[in-house]
Amino acid sequence: MLALVWTKSAAVAGFMGHGMWQLSELGLPFYLHAFDKTFVTLPRLLHILALAYLLSSLPWVRMAAASGAARPFALLGRNALPVFAAGTVLCFVVQAVKDATGGGFALDAVLIGGGLGLQYGLAALTERWKAPLRPRRIPDERPVGFDASLRAQPGGAMTARAEA
Repeated sequence: MLALVWTKSAAVAGFMGHGMWQLSELGLPFYLHAFDKTFVTLPRLLHILALAYLLSSLPWVRMAAASGAARPFALLGRNALPVFAAGTVLCFVVQAVKDATGGGFALDAVLIGGGLGLQYGLAALTERWKAPLRPRRIPDERPVGFDASLRAQPGGAMTARAEA
Protein backbone atom coordinates (compact mmCIF):
# COMPACT_ATOMS: atom_id res chain seq x y z
CA MET A 1 0.00 0.00 0.00
CA LEU A 2 2.84 2.35 0.85
CA ALA A 3 4.36 1.86 -2.60
CA LEU A 4 1.01 2.63 -4.22
CA VAL A 5 0.54 5.80 -2.18
CA TRP A 6 4.20 6.71 -2.74
CA THR A 7 3.80 6.56 -6.52
CA LYS A 8 0.35 8.17 -6.76
CA SER A 9 0.59 10.98 -4.21
CA ALA A 10 2.92 13.86 -5.06
CA ALA A 11 3.16 14.95 -1.40
CA VAL A 12 4.14 11.48 -0.17
CA ALA A 13 6.49 10.97 -3.11
CA GLY A 14 8.23 14.26 -2.40
CA PHE A 15 8.55 13.54 1.34
CA MET A 16 9.73 9.93 0.96
CA GLY A 17 11.96 10.68 -2.01
CA HIS A 18 13.59 13.51 -0.06
CA GLY A 19 14.05 11.17 2.91
CA MET A 20 15.76 8.58 0.74
CA TRP A 21 17.97 11.29 -0.75
CA GLN A 22 18.94 12.43 2.76
CA LEU A 23 19.92 8.86 3.65
CA SER A 24 22.14 8.73 0.58
CA GLU A 25 23.71 12.10 1.50
CA LEU A 26 24.54 10.72 4.95
CA GLY A 27 26.80 8.24 3.18
CA LEU A 28 24.76 5.13 3.87
CA PRO A 29 25.37 2.25 1.46
CA PHE A 30 23.12 2.27 -1.61
CA TYR A 31 21.39 -0.98 -0.65
CA LEU A 32 19.82 0.78 2.35
CA HIS A 33 18.15 3.62 0.43
CA ALA A 34 18.01 2.83 -3.29
CA PHE A 35 15.22 1.24 -5.32
CA ASP A 36 17.65 -0.49 -7.63
CA LYS A 37 16.06 -3.51 -9.34
CA THR A 38 19.46 -5.07 -9.96
CA PHE A 39 19.92 -5.79 -6.26
CA VAL A 40 17.62 -6.66 -3.38
CA THR A 41 17.86 -3.32 -1.61
CA LEU A 42 16.28 -2.75 1.80
CA PRO A 43 13.19 -0.89 0.52
CA ARG A 44 12.47 -3.64 -2.03
CA LEU A 45 13.04 -6.39 0.56
CA LEU A 46 10.68 -4.71 3.03
CA HIS A 47 8.11 -4.30 0.29
CA ILE A 48 8.10 -8.00 -0.68
CA LEU A 49 8.03 -9.07 2.98
CA ALA A 50 5.05 -6.82 3.64
CA LEU A 51 3.28 -8.19 0.57
CA ALA A 52 3.99 -11.79 1.63
CA TYR A 53 2.64 -11.05 5.12
CA LEU A 54 -0.47 -9.42 3.72
CA LEU A 55 -1.18 -12.34 1.38
CA SER A 56 -0.51 -14.97 4.06
CA SER A 57 -3.07 -13.35 6.36
CA LEU A 58 -5.92 -13.62 3.83
CA PRO A 59 -8.19 -16.63 4.54
CA TRP A 60 -8.70 -17.54 0.88
CA VAL A 61 -4.93 -17.69 0.33
CA ARG A 62 -4.52 -20.05 3.31
CA MET A 63 -7.36 -22.24 2.03
CA ALA A 64 -5.82 -22.36 -1.45
CA ALA A 65 -2.42 -23.27 0.04
CA ALA A 66 -4.01 -26.11 2.02
CA SER A 67 -5.87 -27.52 -0.99
CA GLY A 68 -4.83 -30.54 -2.98
CA ALA A 69 -3.96 -28.36 -5.96
CA ALA A 70 -1.11 -26.83 -3.95
CA ARG A 71 0.50 -30.19 -3.09
CA PRO A 72 2.99 -30.06 -6.00
CA PHE A 73 4.17 -26.64 -4.81
CA ALA A 74 4.55 -27.97 -1.27
CA LEU A 75 6.60 -30.88 -2.61
CA LEU A 76 8.83 -28.51 -4.55
CA GLY A 77 9.20 -26.29 -1.47
CA ARG A 78 10.17 -29.17 0.83
CA ASN A 79 12.93 -30.06 -1.62
CA ALA A 80 13.88 -26.52 -2.60
CA LEU A 81 17.67 -26.90 -2.56
CA PRO A 82 17.96 -29.82 -5.01
CA VAL A 83 15.19 -28.33 -7.17
CA PHE A 84 16.98 -24.96 -7.25
CA ALA A 85 20.31 -26.60 -8.09
CA ALA A 86 18.71 -28.64 -10.88
CA GLY A 87 17.01 -25.50 -12.18
CA THR A 88 20.35 -23.71 -12.34
CA VAL A 89 21.91 -26.53 -14.36
CA LEU A 90 18.83 -26.81 -16.58
CA CYS A 91 18.99 -23.07 -17.23
CA PHE A 92 22.45 -23.42 -18.76
CA VAL A 93 21.44 -26.50 -20.76
CA VAL A 94 18.30 -24.83 -22.10
CA GLN A 95 20.25 -21.68 -22.99
CA ALA A 96 22.72 -23.78 -24.96
CA VAL A 97 19.87 -25.57 -26.78
CA LYS A 98 18.22 -22.23 -27.62
CA ASP A 99 21.49 -20.77 -28.89
CA ALA A 100 22.09 -23.84 -31.07
CA THR A 101 18.56 -24.08 -32.50
CA GLY A 102 17.36 -20.50 -32.52
CA GLY A 103 14.34 -21.11 -30.32
CA GLY A 104 10.72 -20.51 -31.20
CA PHE A 105 7.45 -20.80 -29.29
CA ALA A 106 7.08 -24.58 -29.64
CA LEU A 107 10.65 -25.26 -28.55
CA ASP A 108 10.32 -22.83 -25.66
CA ALA A 109 7.14 -24.56 -24.49
CA VAL A 110 8.79 -28.00 -24.67
CA LEU A 111 11.92 -26.82 -22.87
CA ILE A 112 9.99 -25.07 -20.11
CA GLY A 113 7.53 -27.93 -19.66
CA GLY A 114 10.34 -30.49 -19.71
CA GLY A 115 12.36 -28.50 -17.19
CA LEU A 116 9.43 -28.17 -14.82
CA GLY A 117 8.69 -31.88 -15.20
CA LEU A 118 12.31 -32.79 -14.44
CA GLN A 119 12.31 -30.56 -11.37
CA TYR A 120 9.06 -32.06 -10.10
CA GLY A 121 10.40 -35.57 -10.73
CA LEU A 122 13.57 -34.73 -8.83
CA ALA A 123 11.52 -33.40 -5.93
CA ALA A 124 9.41 -36.58 -5.86
CA LEU A 125 12.52 -38.79 -5.93
CA THR A 126 14.20 -36.74 -3.23
CA GLU A 127 11.08 -37.03 -1.08
CA ARG A 128 11.07 -40.78 -1.58
CA TRP A 129 14.77 -41.07 -0.71
CA LYS A 130 14.25 -39.03 2.46
CA ALA A 131 11.40 -41.28 3.66
CA PRO A 132 12.53 -43.45 6.56
CA LEU A 133 12.83 -47.12 5.85
CA ARG A 134 10.14 -49.18 7.46
CA PRO A 135 11.57 -51.62 9.96
CA ARG A 136 11.17 -55.22 8.92
CA ARG A 137 8.68 -57.05 11.07
CA ILE A 138 10.29 -60.04 12.67
CA PRO A 139 7.81 -62.89 12.78
CA ASP A 140 6.82 -63.96 16.26
CA GLU A 141 8.41 -67.35 16.96
CA ARG A 142 6.37 -67.98 20.10
CA PRO A 143 3.71 -70.65 20.03
CA VAL A 144 0.08 -69.62 19.81
CA GLY A 145 -1.34 -68.89 23.25
CA PHE A 146 2.07 -68.19 24.80
CA ASP A 147 1.87 -65.67 27.65
CA ALA A 148 5.24 -64.06 28.45
CA SER A 149 4.01 -62.89 31.84
CA LEU A 150 3.72 -66.49 33.08
CA ARG A 151 6.69 -68.45 34.36
CA ALA A 152 7.09 -72.03 35.33
CA GLN A 153 7.25 -72.99 39.00
CA PRO A 154 8.68 -76.17 40.43
CA GLY A 155 6.14 -78.88 40.00
CA GLY A 156 4.84 -77.45 36.68
CA ALA A 157 2.57 -74.76 38.12
CA MET A 158 2.44 -71.44 36.24
CA THR A 159 2.33 -68.12 38.08
CA ALA A 160 2.20 -64.57 36.76
CA ARG A 161 5.34 -62.47 37.09
CA ALA A 162 5.18 -59.56 39.43
CA GLU A 163 5.66 -56.29 37.57
CA ALA A 164 8.49 -54.21 39.01
